[in-house]
Amino acid sequence: MPEPNRWTEDLMRRNRLVVQGAEELPQVAYTGPLSNYLESVEGAAESGNIVISTVDKGQEDDVYVVHLPGLDPEAVTPGSADRSSGRGALTTTDAFFNDAERLGDAVLEALRQQGAPAGASVVLTGHSQGGLAAVKLADGSSAVSQKYSVKHTATARRRGHISPQPHQPHQRPHQHPVPKLGGGFNGVSSDRHEYRYDYRRPEEAAEDSDSGPLDFLSHDYGHNVEGIRSTESDPHGELSDEDRMNLDELEALLRGSASVTAYDTGWEPVP
Repeated sequence: MPEPNRWTEDLMRRNRLVVQGAEELPQVAYTGPLSNYLESVEGAAESGNIVISTVDKGQEDDVYVVHLPGLDPEAVTPGSADRSSGRGALTTTDAFFNDAERLGDAVLEALRQQGAPAGASVVLTGHSQGGLAAVKLADGSSAVSQKYSVKHTATARRRGHISPQPHQPHQRPHQHPVPKLGGGFNGVSSDRHEYRYDYRRPEEAAEDSDSGPLDFLSHDYGHNVEGIRSTESDPHGELSDEDRMNLDELEALLRGSASVTAYDTGWEPVP
């Protein structure tokens, strides 16, 4: 990951990402695996830049599932770019060069408004730059991980992964979407493992390029959800027992009736 320079450090120091509003969405019931959750939350992400689902676990403590959508193309389109957008260029800079610290501040405020107590169980999911930010926030040194117990991360992006441990290394996939299943303990561990696969839609199977239009399609949210669903169904029996255990663990965290809130965010100068 590129190192921040003095210009980006100053940019982040002079600007902050704040929660500007919240919209309560209809209650939902997450009954299936990760792919079903990601499919359900896609619509909610149209209402805000941080989506939090409070999953009722009955007699156990609630689980707070935080979803971070990807870049808003309209916010960075020349001629109509919105510098204050919570899903625009400043958020990209924050994710790539600032360990998503400013986004982390907004996530902490959204979790506070959601009623999440310190130490609560949190799952972080994200698409594209939101996935990158989710990985950064799952790192044990982030303010989010310092306050909450991050149980799992899952990202839908070209370098996506599904992992019960934060901050896995991300490598350029051989061909397009490569969700990873990581085992081991919370934090970087020597015994982690990785599951890699290449997923293509049937209409794209004839293509054999590692760049260009197909590479762009591999970044598409729906394409990655399909790839994760393919991993979950495991048609070729490639998942190990530990892979399956990790997927089942994540599904158990997601399963339940959930109150969903979409939080709008925006950048503003630091007073």
